[in-house]
Amino acid sequence: MKAMAINSRYLYLFLLFLFFSCLNFVSAININFDFPDKVYQNTEFNVNIIDVDVAGTFDVKISLLNENEKIVSRIYAEKWQSSMYYFNSAYPSQNSFKLIVENYTGSGKLCVKLRPSGKSSGLEEVCKEITVLMKYEEKISVKSDELLDNEMSENMTMKSDNKVIERVQLNGGAVMEYNDDPIILENKPAHTTSYFGTRIILIYGFVVLCVIIIILLSLRIL
Repeated sequence: MKAMAINSRYLYLFLLFLFFSCLNFVSAININFDFPDKVYQNTEFNVNIIDVDVAGTFDVKISLLNENEKIVSRIYAEKWQSSMYYFNSAYPSQNSFKLIVENYTGSGKLCVKLRPSGKSSGLEEVCKEITVLMKYEEKISVKSDELLDNEMSENMTMKSDNKVIERVQLNGGAVMEYNDDPIILENKPAHTTSYFGTRIILIYGFVVLCVIIIILLSLRIL
């Protein structure tokens, strides 16, 4: 009985040692991967596993979870399949994986989990935040920018067409025209009316007549 108690004690210690060793192994693993911060619904995107600090061949599980922790992605592993399944013996022979999200938009998280090939339990799972957008949201944003640019262009054109032009009559017949453009001065010749021309002709005619009369009177006196 005493020997059995000692053996049970050693077995218990061995199991504790194995348990804590597994915990240390799991907590020490580091999975470094990258992917787009924003992806679009029904559009494929890639997740790249850069490095893992544990040697060996691993099954890979990559999944995108919505806000309710539900898997909403599919992974391409020779065919499209749900991301809830492992891609067997994938890493390190393959480090780039193709995913797609079909029926979800909003915030979520992308999780990568590894499992030693041939084992039933996985290692530590690493998750990062991601946003899924609808495809037309990008088009609406671009269209809004184009409409804003067109509106600004139209406002500038209307302002140019509606410029106020003022004219100021200067002494001597010159006209000054100004607006937003450089000032333009125009010299215009002075004009005389027909009234003044007729008056001058009459004066000259009267003078000539007086001269003729004076000459005739002088000849008659002589």
